[in-house]
Amino acid sequence: MMKRRLAGFVLGIRICAPVLKVLYKHHGQYPCFKQVMQRREGQMALRLYFQIGTTSDPRVPPPQTEPNPIPQISKSSLLQALTPTSQFPQQLSAMPEYTHHIAVLGAGTIGLSMVALHLRRPDTRVTIFDPRPDFNTQLRSHLPAFLDPTTPGLDGSKDPITKLLSTSRLATAPTLAAAVETATIIQEQSPEKTDSKQALWTEVARHADPSAHLWSSSSGILPSAQAEKCPPRVAERLLVAHPFNPPHVMPLVEIVPSPVTRSERVDFVKTYFETTPGPSNIEPGSSAAAAVSSELEREEMKSDPGQFVQHYRPVILRKEIPGFVGNRLAFALLREASYLVGEGVVSARDLDAIVTSSLGPRWAGSGPFESYHAGGGEGGIGGFLQKLAPTVQDVWSQLGQIDILTEGERQQAGVDENVSEKEKWRAEVVRQTEEAYGPSTSAEMRAKKEAMLRNILALQKDC
Repeated sequence: MMKRRLAGFVLGIRICAPVLKVLYKHHGQYPCFKQVMQRREGQMALRLYFQIGTTSDPRVPPPQTEPNPIPQISKSSLLQALTPTSQFPQQLSAMPEYTHHIAVLGAGTIGLSMVALHLRRPDTRVTIFDPRPDFNTQLRSHLPAFLDPTTPGLDGSKDPITKLLSTSRLATAPTLAAAVETATIIQEQSPEKTDSKQALWTEVARHADPSAHLWSSSSGILPSAQAEKCPPRVAERLLVAHPFNPPHVMPLVEIVPSPVTRSERVDFVKTYFETTPGPSNIEPGSSAAAAVSSELEREEMKSDPGQFVQHYRPVILRKEIPGFVGNRLAFALLREASYLVGEGVVSARDLDAIVTSSLGPRWAGSGPFESYHAGGGEGGIGGFLQKLAPTVQDVWSQLGQIDILTEGERQQAGVDENVSEKEKWRAEVVRQTEEAYGPSTSAEMRAKKEAMLRNILALQKDC
């Protein structure tokens, strides 16, 4: 029995060790690393390729003076308007209407989720551009599931897309130029390719207002790299606002400025998300959501929004690093998990059970540093590291070193035995995961998991 417990303890440390190693190594300064995997979680099905052509539009360069990027309403006014009080409806009606005009470029999973997030604010209108021929069908099929029943302007409509399109809250644009020309905020969700994003921002700069805020939802490409081939002064307005999937539920937004991004641009995006209402506790499509169609119940919710509103948690990174922070931690854990499954130490299903039965619940209430600080007893995290230094170092020195190749690299290598050896874990991970959960995640399961996330986030408010 003692041997089993010891084996379980060592396996648990091995799984969480890569995350602890990343945290320990990068607390303070970030050394240069190889480019991490840049594919966004949950977007493997996204095939969005912007059709960017050339144009003779002469509307560049931008003016030499920086227009004031601060919105017409102050942070204190927005915070006051979104604070739970009995005067909530009156405060909202007193706010300037549609302070922000947001152009969302790319309407895949992340893009539509961001649209739902933006529309929860009473002071925004959103224009979407997506070049796919089936875009309107996708919009009507998928956006309703992301929209919160308390979204201003829905008024309990059974056809929320038609309702929003009939007002000035939501619009679609036939071209990129039409989408961005009057926008105050431009947010892109284009493919995770540096050259694609460079071309996109270059085209945006030709048509957008020179004072517009430029946000990228990239999961790992640095803002300085995105702006590298753009017209002058684009980099000063460009930053990454990386949401976690699904953005309309998950509170974290990683804000990543480049070394030349102006500080007021960073302050603006932080304030924007701090003052954006979070998801309500009402699941879209539920009986409770249907009840919101009552005018009386909608007004009751507005008068006491505290139980429905949760502000987002924007975190500003102090310097650029590929993959940012959230995905570096996630990919460190993914690498070790894939290694363990590939080596036959544990099955994919059992590894998931280990995480959801231990690290997952613990980290939902306390991050790694706080958890290990508590685990160290009176000595805190310093005591923990001192006591377990031999075990931690032994695990760190034996962490799996596996590689993942791009599709182009795999095709170029062909049947190279060395390449096959490097990626032998890949086929095993895919096979076991599909056996455990099916070839893809069903809409029903996604809804179930989202409801669970909402419940977890609701519990966090009490911590």
